[in-house]
Amino acid sequence: MKLPAPVDGISDLSEILAPAMKPGEALVWCGQPHRLRARLHTHVAVIMGGLGLGGFTAARLLGDAELPARSALLATLAFMIAGMVLAALVFRALLAWRRRRTVYGLTPDAAIIASGSPFGRTVLVDLRGVPTIDLALGPHDLGTITFGRGEGAPAFHDVRHARHVFDLARSGRPEGTP
Repeated sequence: MKLPAPVDGISDLSEILAPAMKPGEALVWCGQPHRLRARLHTHVAVIMGGLGLGGFTAARLLGDAELPARSALLATLAFMIAGMVLAALVFRALLAWRRRRTVYGLTPDAAIIASGSPFGRTVLVDLRGVPTIDLALGPHDLGTITFGRGEGAPAFHDVRHARHVFDLARSGRPEGTP
C-alpha cells in the first residue's frame, strides 16, 4: 500500500511508528489524519455572523448613549470581534499543525497512535484486548475509528478510506467480538 506524503522530512511513516512496534512486527496500514481544508464559505459565515452579532449588540447598547460613549463602545466592540476572529484562526492553525505531526499505524495485533506535538506521546492499543472498535463514517469514506468506549478512548480521527482501515483493525480480533 502506498504511504501518505512525508511528515517533517521523513519519507516513510513507518519509521515514526517503528519504536512502538515489537521486533519483527510489520505494519498492515499506516496513515495520517486527513488534512481538512478550510472552505471560504465557512470563514465568510463565521465573520458575517460575528459582524451581525456585533451590529445587533451595538444597536442595542448605543440606542440611548451619548456621542463619546458611542465611540468608546464601537471601538470596544470592534476589538472584541477582531479578537474572536483572530482566536478562531490561531486555533485552526494549531489544529492543522498537530494533524501534520500525528501518525496512525495498524499491525496485526495493535493500533499505534504517534503524536509528534511538543507534548507528543505514543499510544499502543492491543486489538485483542480492547472491548469494542467503533466506526463513525462521514462523507467520502472519511471517518473516525475508536478503540474502546468512553471519553478519551484512543481513536484514529479523520482517516481516509475509514471502512477499509476499520475492517483491517477488526480482522485481528477473535470471532464474535464487536
